[in-house]
Amino acid sequence: MLKCMIADDEKIIRETIATFIDWEALGLRLIGVCKDGLEAFDLIMDESPDISLIDIRMPGLSGLELIERAASIDPDMNFIILSGYGEFSYAQQAMRFGVRHYLLKPCSPAQIIEAVQKTIEEHKERVRLHELENHESLRQHLFRTVHEYAVILSSHPERNTMIQEKLFSLMDLYSDLDFQQAIVIHFLTWMHHELSYSPGSPLSQQLSAIRKAATTEEIQSLVQNYLHHLPASLPTTGHLPKEFILKCIDYPKTHYDDPCLTLKWIAENHLFMNVDYVSKQFIKQTGERYSHFLNCIRIDHAKELLCRGNLTFYEIAQRVGYGNNPQYFSQVFKKITGQTPTAFVQSL
Repeated sequence: MLKCMIADDEKIIRETIATFIDWEALGLRLIGVCKDGLEAFDLIMDESPDISLIDIRMPGLSGLELIERAASIDPDMNFIILSGYGEFSYAQQAMRFGVRHYLLKPCSPAQIIEAVQKTIEEHKERVRLHELENHESLRQHLFRTVHEYAVILSSHPERNTMIQEKLFSLMDLYSDLDFQQAIVIHFLTWMHHELSYSPGSPLSQQLSAIRKAATTEEIQSLVQNYLHHLPASLPTTGHLPKEFILKCIDYPKTHYDDPCLTLKWIAENHLFMNVDYVSKQFIKQTGERYSHFLNCIRIDHAKELLCRGNLTFYEIAQRVGYGNNPQYFSQVFKKITGQTPTAFVQSL
């Protein structure tokens, strides 16, 4: 199911849109209703919504600034502009960032639904073309699906027969034995990561056996044996963060200067995992959202640079991952520390 977000500084508008439209009937999950641009950008960093309905004028970051920043991070995000009559020129500017739909306020639920349906179709067509053009994208999508099977099985071991059938169905789509081995190796590896547990024999031996398998039937027999040895109740990993969450924590510490560093990028390119699952687990295991965690890292480094006193705010914003937007840097700095960069420097 695709994810959508609403951002409008007028409470009655955002709540009306959220309430009066049956989002699930459209095949969408409403993940957030935001009151300003800063809140909306944090949600984009955390959740990477597929479709966003954005007011063109908002405090913090305007709709235009928000779309520009989001488009630089993920050009595949879809935006529908909510615009007042006198703001159409702003909506026209947004077209250069790929925005194809705008709605003139006040707009009816029927108009919103029509724009959303068109955007969904455009999104699906773009995804289909990307997958046809990019085998690596298809491979990652496949591996995220396999990981989801591992997550389901780790919580519901009684579903082993269902997961086995799904896994075998995926394997049947590909005649290449190496690719079939890769699918199963990914599945077993993530089962081990989820549980710190390997039934029957150590993980290294299981993976070695998969790599040595000469036929599809032999691979499937090894999978059947693995699932057969799963106990009815699986051991838990305790309260320590899982390995992939530790990677989510460590990676931004050395790549905080990258303005495109979203949780979606880390999940898809560094972990090869589903971003929704990673996002939920990050909050559950750290107690905070990824966007806040990343902003705190960036602002800590910004403080160090401010203390040196040899760089402009513009240069510092670039060095800590806020691109060429010192105003946005200043807003986040105040949100995190309670004071502006100027006040911080004056307090030294």
